[in-house]
Amino acid sequence: MQITLNAQDFLIHQLFLATQDDKVRRTRLRNRLLIPIVFNGLAFICVWFNHPLISIVLFMMAIVWLVIYPIYDRRQYKATYLQQIQTNHQNEFEQPTQLSIQNQFLNIKDHKGSFDTPLNQIAAVTKLKTHYFISFHSGHSLIIPQCLQNGKLNPELDAFIEQLLTVGKLGITDNTKWKWK
Repeated sequence: MQITLNAQDFLIHQLFLATQDDKVRRTRLRNRLLIPIVFNGLAFICVWFNHPLISIVLFMMAIVWLVIYPIYDRRQYKATYLQQIQTNHQNEFEQPTQLSIQNQFLNIKDHKGSFDTPLNQIAAVTKLKTHYFISFHSGHSLIIPQCLQNGKLNPELDAFIEQLLTVGKLGITDNTKWKWK
């Protein structure tokens, strides 16, 4: 089976990994809630010192932050990851990669060379609505888009994934409802 990757494939992979990382989730939640907590604390202090107009303004600013910041945060993460991808992976875009399974090995042939990875080194297979991710125990991942570059579904993909799961005695994690938020 042959695949080619573009920047969007790498971006979806990075965003998915970010949503799975506890540290990133905690940081995003902290950044989202810290400013409204400070604004509300100041608003209560203003009420205590009999400045209701200032407290109302601070309370409204907290609400605006809770509404606007998630939109900004999503865009900022996308822009940051896209810049990193353009810098680190630009030579991998639109390069054909050949995947096959032979004798308990996943064979990967690309412009860098040929790699045989034992199927027992696969840690997880994850399915999204648009991609499959094959994660290895080494921490690396293989990104497999479900659509070809022309937008049509890859007809070989289902048979390849089924063979991978059967031969490697693996399960699949279904995250088809995942969405970057």
